[in-house]
Parts: sequence; C-alpha cells; structure tokens
Amino acid sequence: MKKIRIVLALICFFNLIDLAAQGGVQIIEKPDFDLGNTAQFQISKVELSSEETKLHLQWDMPQGWWLKYGRDAFIRNPETGEKFFIVSIENENFNEEIHMDPDGGHHSVFVFPPLEKGIKKIDYNNQFWGLYLNEEKEPDTDDIPESVKKWLDTELAKNTKEPIKNYEEDQFFSKEPGKIIGYIKGYDTRLGFDTGIYYASNELTREDYPITLEIQPDGRFEADIPLIHPVRSYIKFNHRLLFFYLEPGQTLGMILDWEDFLTAEHYRDRFYPQKTIEFKGNLAEINSDLSQFEFDQFNYDDFKEKSLTLSAADFKDYAFDIQKENKLKLDAFLQKQPVSDQAELIYRNENKLSGVVMVMNYLMNRSHYQREKPENQFLKEKIKPEYYDFLTYLPLNSQALLVNQRFSEFINRFEYADPLNFQHSYRNFVPEISQLEYFEEQNIDLSEKEKELLKPQDTITEEFRTAFAELRKEYSNVFEDYIKKYYEPFKGQQGIDFMAKWLKKDSVLTSLNLKNDLIYDITKIRGLKFELANLISEKTTADSYWEKLSATIENDFLKQEGKRLIQNNFPDPKENLDNMGSVKIAAEPEVILLPDGKAKNMFYEIADQYKGKILFIDFWATTCGPCVGNIKRMKETREKYKDHPDFDFVFITDEAQSPSGDYNEFIQEQNLENVHRVDTDVYNRFRELFQFNGIPRYVVLNKKGELIDGNFEMYRFSMELPGILEKYK
Repeated sequence: MKKIRIVLALICFFNLIDLAAQGGVQIIEKPDFDLGNTAQFQISKVELSSEETKLHLQWDMPQGWWLKYGRDAFIRNPETGEKFFIVSIENENFNEEIHMDPDGGHHSVFVFPPLEKGIKKIDYNNQFWGLYLNEEKEPDTDDIPESVKKWLDTELAKNTKEPIKNYEEDQFFSKEPGKIIGYIKGYDTRLGFDTGIYYASNELTREDYPITLEIQPDGRFEADIPLIHPVRSYIKFNHRLLFFYLEPGQTLGMILDWEDFLTAEHYRDRFYPQKTIEFKGNLAEINSDLSQFEFDQFNYDDFKEKSLTLSAADFKDYAFDIQKENKLKLDAFLQKQPVSDQAELIYRNENKLSGVVMVMNYLMNRSHYQREKPENQFLKEKIKPEYYDFLTYLPLNSQALLVNQRFSEFINRFEYADPLNFQHSYRNFVPEISQLEYFEEQNIDLSEKEKELLKPQDTITEEFRTAFAELRKEYSNVFEDYIKKYYEPFKGQQGIDFMAKWLKKDSVLTSLNLKNDLIYDITKIRGLKFELANLISEKTTADSYWEKLSATIENDFLKQEGKRLIQNNFPDPKENLDNMGSVKIAAEPEVILLPDGKAKNMFYEIADQYKGKILFIDFWATTCGPCVGNIKRMKETREKYKDHPDFDFVFITDEAQSPSGDYNEFIQEQNLENVHRVDTDVYNRFRELFQFNGIPRYVVLNKKGELIDGNFEMYRFSMELPGILEKYK
C-alpha cells in the first residue's frame, strides 16, 4: 500500500510541474470523487485558473438521445456551501437541443467562476460530491461494516420456521407477516432518497396496504411485509425494481450495491441487475435461483402492431408461439443450471401466465383500438366464447399460481373477461304512484323545472344530480314520507338478485370445460368486496348473500376472508377493527384515525394550510391517464365552486411520476390551484398512510382536518357534495 501511495504522490508531483508550465492552469484528469449519483456522464477533466473553472463532461447515452443545458448548473465548495453557477458552455448554447454522437457519446465543457486557492474538493450539481482537486482519495473498500454484519446475522437467526415445501398444502395461506432486511453498500443520504416501497396487496380481496421501507443513514433497511401466502414480487428503491421471493413467517436478507443502481440508470433500465443481489437467510437459495433467468421483456409497440394487423385467431397463435419459444429457452437454461423444484414451478407458471395475459390484454384493449381505428376490419370480428379455451392452459385449481407476480394482472383480466362479465340482475318494482304524483297529491306547488326533476330520466347528468340533490334537501320530509308509504312495505319486491350473475357464470364455465375451482372462487371474494362497498347497505342482505355464495367455496381461507370483509363492513360498534393496515375506524364512525408518525406529520404540513375548509384531496400524476382525464372532466366544476367558503380541492403528486415540464404545463392548462409536488419518499409515505397502490386516489377531510373518507369516489362528487356540506358545515 505504501508503494502505491508513493507512486501516486510522484505522479501528482510531476503533474503539478507540468501544470505550472501551462501558464498557471491546473489540470486534473479523471478526478476521483467521494460519491456519484449518475453514470450517464463523467467529469473527465477539471481545469483551474485565476480567471475561470472548467469542467469537462463526457456523456455516454443511448444513441438518438439529446440534451438541453439550462443555466442552473453549479459547483459548490463543500466546506462553506458557497455555490458558483455556470457562466457559459464552450461552443454550445443554453436551452438548445444537443444530440449525441453516433456512438452515444458527447463532450461538453462547462465554464464556472474561478475558485479560491486551497479548495481541496468541489461538488457538482448534486450529481457528484467530493471531486478531488489537490489530494488523493483513500482506496474504496467493499467490506460490509462489522456492525451491519452482526445485525444481519442476529435478525436472520431469529427465523426458526422451515420454508414451505409444497404449495398445495394448507400452510400455503397464512397471515403471519414476512420480513425483509438489507443493506445498500455505498449508500449516502446525499443521494436524495431515504425510502423504498413495497406495494403490498391482498389479491383475494383487492385490498392494498403499501409498506414503506425506511433506509437508515448507514444504508440498512428493514420492514415487516404483510402476506397471506408466498409471493414473488418487487421492492422499488430509487425508481428501480428489485424482485424477491418471500413467504409468511420468513426473513429474507438482501445486500445491494449503489454501483449497481448506477449501472441500471446508465442503461435506462428500471430493473436493478438481479444477479448482483446477495441474498441471505432460509430463502436465499430460491431467491438466487429466481435471479438467474429472465424472460424476454414485453414489447408494447410490437403488441399494438400485431393487435391491429392480425385476426383474433392469429393473434392468439402469435402470443402462444412466444410462450413456446420462452419454454424452449427455459428448458435449455434448466438443463445447464438446475434449480429447486419450487423455483422451476414459479418459472413455468410465469411463462404460462405471460401467454394467457397477453391474449387477455389484447381482448381488453380491442374496444380502445376500435375507437382509434374504426375502419380496421380485424377489430370488427366477433369474439366467440370458445375463443377463451386457452384458459384451460393454466392450472386454475393450483395455489402455486398465486405466487407469481403476474397473477395480479391475470386475476383482474379473468374477473372481467367477456364470457364471465355479467352485471347484477335487478328485481324491478314500480310503486303505486310516482314521486311527482305524490307531490301533487300533497298539494305542493312545484316549478316546471322541479317537476322535470321528478320525471323519469333517459340519462343522468351531473347537472341533474346536483339539482335533484338540492330538491331532495329542500323537501326531505316529503321524500321520506313517500319512501315509507310506497317503498319500504314492498322491499322484498325490489333490489338486486346477487346470485343471478353467478348462475350465469357457472353455465359459461361448464361450456368452456372449466370447473368451479380456486381461481373462480377468488373472483367471488373479489366481487363481494365491490358489492359490500357499493351495493349492499344492510347486514341482513350481506349475511343472506354470503350464505348462498360461500356454499360453493371449498377453500377455508377464502371463506375466512369473505367473512372478514362482511365484519369489516358492518363492524361491531364496540370493536375497533383494522383492515390489515394502519387506518382504523374511530369510535365516531365518520372520522378515521391516521397513525401517528412521520407520514402523518408530513401530510398535515400540507393539509393544515387549508384548515377550516372541507378538503377533497387528489393524489395524482401526469403519467396517470385516469388521473389526467378526471382532472380535465372536473375543470368546469372547479371553476363553478372557485373560492367557495366551505370547501376546496387540493392536488398532491410526486416528482418521479410528474416530470416538471409536463407538470407545469398541465397545472397551467387546467388552472389548478393548491398544487403540491413532493419528492418520491414523501409520496411513498402518503401511499402507506392512506393505503393505496394505484392512483388516482381521493380522500376527504372535514374542517377540523380529520379524515372522513379515505377512498372517495370523485365521479359522485356533485351527488355527494350537498350531503357532505350539510353534515360537516
């Protein structure tokens, strides 16, 4: 080591002699640095003189990419914090497109003001910290600190439970949480992120409960992961996806490296290089097995092109030809590198799911493509029920299918596949007299506009909903008397026949040679969740429906989940139930308690700015189509209620999902006010606080700042607003 340092010192000495001969310009070639946050370019040279400071940036980007330099680049003296902003760019202009060379490279020279003599290091633009100017850097070490090793070993030693040997056994389902612990080598708080996120969900019930993984300053992270069965899923750190396999009651250790994050960023890859993860614990072997092989990534452009240029039958052949090719690749891999039986099963199910999901996505997207290309003859084909025979390719009665990450996408498509997508049947009841006739019978003088509101409507507009709500508020006693006299005595003659659609689905299953199996039973529980939230308002109705629905469900765990949903929806007032997450129902049912902690404090830093008003808060992003669409649809409504004394709209998004350019343009176009663009760490914490994976998500606070609805249906805004204002005025 001493010899190396002597050689480096001599090199620096001769460089200084050479620099002195260059008219007082000090040149540092390929300067070392303490920390970097990008691999898309390097600082290849620094030139120091009494007149200026030059930084040479050598880019390495994909071919065809371009850059645009702004005037906000800076260098900083880390000892004093003083910043020096860019003055000019040699041979290039600010805010002009600069295209990469054919090989993806490009060289730029940034000119900054001169630095004081004696500065040993500089930072560049929150992308490089500690660029060495006058001294050598101590050699890096890849060693994990002893304190971290001890912590990992201690936590892993607590795990005494044996992993699952057979996915078809009863122990497959369990609500015992798993645990993930890990360490990021090279992590530094200056990198700008301190959380990861796991989008936990219960696919049996469509409940979300994302979990934030807090990263400690020394690079350690840990989190209890709510599970109901083994999963192959992913954590998201710094916009990179890290796949893992975890079981209930097991602890998985992971050692990551910041350099590998940079490698992924350099190649514009959202996936962390899986093979570089060092796994530890009982599940290390299966995780390592599942990191060795990757199926070809989905090509959306090719998918769309084939959707528009192939018949339905040819598209199905195309999708399953890809599946067959992937099977051959997997077979060849497994011959060279055998893996555990469970890992092989997961690989093979993943491939089966990929073909089936591709065809189901094609079928789902056809209506959208038809609107885009109404003249397309292929899209005019009628899809017959027998087309869905490909569903028999999957083991639909196997618990193992639930392990795969693509199961979430599949069960959603399967639930709403056309042959099985029946609406509920309504038992129609016509009262003896209409509402309008009752008002006339009571000698109530109505305007012509009010009479129109009481007549049957062909279409229900937002304007109608608002006007009718106001009418109902004004004549609430009359409406109540009408309902008591002409509706309540005949309840049994009206309402929804909840079992009718399931009888129709049973018939379709039989025609497709499918059975009343596990996957089909899961759709019953998922359907129950929706019906309880939107259609069933009485416990007696829920209990009666569940008694009939559960009679055909064989799996005991599914039955327990269905029963839990009903209990959660109609809780005992004495109990304080939670939904496998952190939001709890308070003693006063319309107020929902949020857990104390960092996330709640961060949220109220925003919400308290508007205290004294009812708040409709929209979690959204410019990259989310439904989010953007709904904000556009609500523009007229926002303008109508602008400066309302009792309520307001608030919009919260994050930097990653709403890039600054698109964000600024959109909020200006939509005249959005009360907008907040937070960093990804804060948004991750908000996801966990309000238990949502997908967006848009809407929550409502009363004037005291208390949560009264954690999942508001914004499409019902005009209908619900009068009642909310009356209740929380």
